[in-house]
Amino acid sequence: MNFRSLSLAWALGLALPLSAETPRPASVLVFPVHHSSTTAFTAISVTNSNTNSFGGGGTRALFRYVLAEPTAEGPLKPECGELYRSEHLTPADTVTVLTACHVGQNEARGYLVVSAKDPSTGVSWSHNHLVGSQLVINFGSGGFYSLTPIPLRAIADQGSPTEVDMDGRLDFDGIEYEQLPDDLQLDAFLGVGDPRLTLINFSGDQSAVVSVHFSVFNDNEFPLSTQFSFRCWFSEPLSSLSGVFSQTYLSNNTPNDPGEVDINCDGINDLESGWARISATSANGNFGSTSNPPLLGALVGGPGSIEGGRPLWGSISLSNGEF
Repeated sequence: MNFRSLSLAWALGLALPLSAETPRPASVLVFPVHHSSTTAFTAISVTNSNTNSFGGGGTRALFRYVLAEPTAEGPLKPECGELYRSEHLTPADTVTVLTACHVGQNEARGYLVVSAKDPSTGVSWSHNHLVGSQLVINFGSGGFYSLTPIPLRAIADQGSPTEVDMDGRLDFDGIEYEQLPDDLQLDAFLGVGDPRLTLINFSGDQSAVVSVHFSVFNDNEFPLSTQFSFRCWFSEPLSSLSGVFSQTYLSNNTPNDPGEVDINCDGINDLESGWARISATSANGNFGSTSNPPLLGALVGGPGSIEGGRPLWGSISLSNGEF
């Protein structure tokens, strides 16, 4: 592939994440990944978009970092623990933190959930004014990507407590907070560059092993599938999850559409592409077994990825999500 082709592919990768759907301010923001190391850092920004200086315009933002520690079972089966930080946000206030400083660890990976708390009582409350973003930079590869967090709005009126069942958890059941997807859609992927997929178990049991099924379709609607299991969270290259996501497999084993990703305009497709539907079938852990547990996730840039980063799509219908 020549330099012009690479440039066009890079431009195409940046175009893929665009969406006409605008996220709304919420009471909970889910950042699918944070990564701090000697070669990478993550900057997290959270803003209180409520500019009303009277009547509860401020809020506390509870940062709950989930830290994934490696185990002998491999990268899909880490042990996950939590670390808490809190920031007070006055009306129109914003805070940006480097996760290595906020967490206090130079080596840390996982995901982050930020939720609004009543600054007077400390209880979870409805404050659908939180907005945010994140930037992840890898100094080793020179790559970087940005992500918009997944917003989840509280159902109660502004300033009202969200806790209904008094279990001390954030329940995404359509009563306390918005429901979570019953499945996820990876709208598009390229077979080159090794983009990374991140998935989060939102069944409420961090110890649970979640079984997931992928229905994959190539650029010519040719059906493929793969499945595996993971615990709590992972961020891994698509090609390490299954060969069906790789340029080599798709070009050699599936019927191609010659008009797809034809970056030389010569009627021959240069890059293999596809999309996938991701469904969780079960979660088995310390609290028993859950059928059809909810997931959240994103496609994030790897060392050679040209696809940037973006949350996965999802249909909202499940009421059994919690954190």
